[in-house]
Amino acid sequence: MTEAAPKKEQRRKFQAIRGTRDLLPPDTALWNHVEETAHSVFATFGFGEIRPPIFEPTDLFARAVGGDTDIVSKEMYTFKDYDSSEELQGLWILVFRTKDPNSYDETLELAKLAGKLVLAGRSALGTGQLSKTPENLHALDQIELYASRLPGIANQGPRETGPTAAALRDAVTELALGDELSLRPEATASVCRAYIEHNMQQLPQPQKLYYIGPMFRRERPQKGRYRQFYQIGAEVIGPSASGSESPARDAELTESLRVVAQELANSAQPGFSTPTFKLTLEGERKTLPPLLQDEIYRIAREVLRNAYQHANADRIEAEIRYEDQALRLRIRDNGKGIDLKILKEGGSSGHWGLRGVRERAQRIGAQLDFWSEVGAGTEVQLNVPAAVVREAFGEASKQRLSRTGPGQRGETK
Repeated sequence: MTEAAPKKEQRRKFQAIRGTRDLLPPDTALWNHVEETAHSVFATFGFGEIRPPIFEPTDLFARAVGGDTDIVSKEMYTFKDYDSSEELQGLWILVFRTKDPNSYDETLELAKLAGKLVLAGRSALGTGQLSKTPENLHALDQIELYASRLPGIANQGPRETGPTAAALRDAVTELALGDELSLRPEATASVCRAYIEHNMQQLPQPQKLYYIGPMFRRERPQKGRYRQFYQIGAEVIGPSASGSESPARDAELTESLRVVAQELANSAQPGFSTPTFKLTLEGERKTLPPLLQDEIYRIAREVLRNAYQHANADRIEAEIRYEDQALRLRIRDNGKGIDLKILKEGGSSGHWGLRGVRERAQRIGAQLDFWSEVGAGTEVQLNVPAAVVREAFGEASKQRLSRTGPGQRGETK
């Protein structure tokens, strides 16, 4: 092997991380065009751009979608951000790793270390290096309590000192030396946090904000699905009296997105045939939790993308129907249809398409149905049952539904 061979092998080791991609010319020119079009259209409708951080406290997203969901427990990129001193971190490790004392001297040494940890922790609270949360305050009190008990039982042997030492270590694990942060899986929670933090409720209401940027989810990478993906979104935030939840706001959001799509279609290359698109909203609007809404949006986006790129249709229609606490999304086209074999197999080999939307629907507990005939078009229907919406809303929705009589909850059968 020549000397050049190891160097060549070394260069090959560094590649884009699985589930990410490099955007290169000429694709970047297209991305810039999309973003510029979005900026222009949203400005026309009176929206202002907001650029929230890429990472936030994990708890912000957990509260938005629920801590027990797959998105929070399995799909977020989470890490610890340590502001505490090396001394405090070192003491934490020493106390946590100390085994049950077997002698008088070992018991006193553990009590001494725990006492130092308490002093360092309270000092860090004062300097802001340790978050002054109820959990941390309680943990320091418990560590101090068990440390004070150890000297009094040091002569009584492991049978007495062991349980106290174990309780001490449990208390140490409750002391959070750093903040738990996550790369954002969506942006709605960040926008709402910024609205509250910066007292935007004091500004003219409602506030109309839009964002463009990368999101992150640790999903199984496939064609058309990335762990770092990009979204353009808009939020209308404010008290109900300001009209933030009125159907007119929904119509404004819908129209702005429709204009974005139309301007992009108008800028297509010569000879490219663009199908007509019709969007219908029916029923009384129900606000959905951000991440549930995002999953529904991504299903719709993939179905629409397939219709635009593969159906050879001249007409595409989408319908969103709110039914009590349930939601139904229907997308149809008059294109060439999908082969029955492909539908039965769940998609064609090597393509995200049908398999991806089925997987997303299953993940959120929704029902996804396909109807298609070669030469007659395709219809896709997504039913999000009341039970799924109820769970996503949390206890508040459960209380509202409990006041509804039997047979009026709109579950999908």
